[in-house]
Amino acid sequence: MINARKKLGDEIVENYAVYNHDASRTRCGWAGLRQGSSSGSTGVQSCDLKIGIGCITPHVHVGFGGGAKLILPGVAGLETDQPVPQPALPGSDRVGLGNFENNIMRAECDAAGDAVGLNFKVDCLVNRRGQVTNLYAGDFRATHRAGGEGGEEHYGLPRATG
Repeated sequence: MINARKKLGDEIVENYAVYNHDASRTRCGWAGLRQGSSSGSTGVQSCDLKIGIGCITPHVHVGFGGGAKLILPGVAGLETDQPVPQPALPGSDRVGLGNFENNIMRAECDAAGDAVGLNFKVDCLVNRRGQVTNLYAGDFRATHRAGGEGGEEHYGLPRATG
């Protein structure tokens, strides 16, 4: 709980149940998330309030990390049985850096966020020193889209088309 205290503060740790996901102990792949089940020590579906905290960075498959990628593959566990559709191959217009539109892998992440009921998301952009330069909070889709749009310029990516 030392890291939780550093990130959240003593007051939150002392007054609320705080769970830190351990992907090596969770036995819940994408099929389990869709069905609303998790056999891990603490299933994310059993929590009353699900708040995700993360970082938006360029990602070769899902456009930008962050958003509901925290759920899939994040909370799904190491053995995630996430289907990788055939059109989602390198070079496909359905995946790629900065590609939000029609991104089949991002759609799977978002569906997982819906399946577990991700209530609130905090995402940030960081500079080369790891310092937060932009902060986004709210609905996971809205914050991810805003962060990705800001991230295109921030990280120097060309506007993706797809």
